[in-house]
Amino acid sequence: MSYIRPQKTICFLAVLALAFGSFIINQSAFNTDDDYRSFDEVVYWQLGLGLKERPLKYNSHSAAELISLNSSIEKEKLPDYFTAPLFKHPPFFPFLTSLSMRLFGDDIQVARYVSQLMGALLILMTYLLAKDLFGYNVGVLSAAFVYLDPVINMCSQKIWMDTTLAFLTLLSLYLFVRALKTENTWFFISSGMVAGLALNTKYTGGLVLMTFVIYSFFWKRDLFANRYFIFSLFLPLIMLFPWLCLNYRVYGFSSVTGHEELQIFLKQIYPFMVSGIIGSALICYVYLFLKRKKWFDNLKHVRKDLCSNQTVQKIFKLCLGLSMLIVLKDYLMGSLDFFHQPKTSLVHSFIYEPPIFYFGRLLEYSFIFAFAYLALFSGFHKKNVYGVPLKITIALILLFFSAWGYFQCRYILAAVPLLIILGVACWSHFLKDLHKVNSPIIAFSSRLMLRLTLIYIILRAIFLNFNLTYSKSVCYF
Repeated sequence: MSYIRPQKTICFLAVLALAFGSFIINQSAFNTDDDYRSFDEVVYWQLGLGLKERPLKYNSHSAAELISLNSSIEKEKLPDYFTAPLFKHPPFFPFLTSLSMRLFGDDIQVARYVSQLMGALLILMTYLLAKDLFGYNVGVLSAAFVYLDPVINMCSQKIWMDTTLAFLTLLSLYLFVRALKTENTWFFISSGMVAGLALNTKYTGGLVLMTFVIYSFFWKRDLFANRYFIFSLFLPLIMLFPWLCLNYRVYGFSSVTGHEELQIFLKQIYPFMVSGIIGSALICYVYLFLKRKKWFDNLKHVRKDLCSNQTVQKIFKLCLGLSMLIVLKDYLMGSLDFFHQPKTSLVHSFIYEPPIFYFGRLLEYSFIFAFAYLALFSGFHKKNVYGVPLKITIALILLFFSAWGYFQCRYILAAVPLLIILGVACWSHFLKDLHKVNSPIIAFSSRLMLRLTLIYIILRAIFLNFNLTYSKSVCYF
């Protein structure tokens, strides 16, 4: 006990230092074109100013005028939401931006404080979640990798809602895990409240709610008998209700039927829905046909024996993970090239990428995601049932936005620290397992290789930060 307390204090102070350092560095980061601001940054800055002046002034009309004055784009050629009477996203992030400007002034630099603060808090949140799931060492190392991650740092320097959404998603997930571990039902209420703030930041903040429902349905159905848990699922919708009422008051039913992004998503996901329905129907038909055959009953017994075999399970999952890395081989080679810089742009240049884009893109930025993808399929933490919600959240975010299209890494920012936690935990697991190897030479050389791999990942992250994050005003990456 006397050893654990100093360790806890040292770890927490180290993570606080990382969080503080992140805020300071991102605040003072040099941009080659300091006057450049993406359209979204101008929009959120102006929304914050509007809310500061008048609580119900929530549209991007002033942003449209400012952009048309300072660029060659005419106001009429801007997207429709610029001239809509109500902005398309819920108001929590612009509200935080307006609060920042009430305290520190109206300058656009002040509007960045929210993203920078949330990026710093994301480091702390990663530590707390990773520590609870996998221990202090994994917690500190995960926090360090979030501190170094180029994607998170680039988002933290922009007036974008994504760091806020990522922080709220991790906080809600952490409180949910705490509720499961401590059986303190008030953690459910807190988790639901934070999920409500995430939903009021962006509609996709509701994905964490789906995590809770899926986990409870497949892994812990007795949660549905807990009235606090049930209330926590409805609480975010209750918190969103005023915003929905305001939309209905302004647009009527067209707030749903005419929602631009909803229509885009339905158009993108329609082929997957049709394929899924047809595929499921075919599988059911084949199953019912084979069920009549006697040899199929014998085959079921063989399948049951194979599925219950732990070695077969591990080999199968490892093969799945390795297969994924083979599919992503081009991105993997980019990750292994120390001086390779992923493509970045000021204009949207990733619209027509394949569905594997997000999986490959993260791997291209850091080799730590190779360990994360292996961890997604391996059962190295099978005994740790509290890690399951983490995997579900990652899967939901990556699959949802892969189906959405219009690829931008900031959309999946909430999944990045979760993948880093999995990757570090997997690396740590491999390192510990090597102690069981009988040959001292093989064990030593393998541990050395793993440690050198970690050093390589850290050095390359530093290289990318200096050459991309702190030296270029990029919008798409």
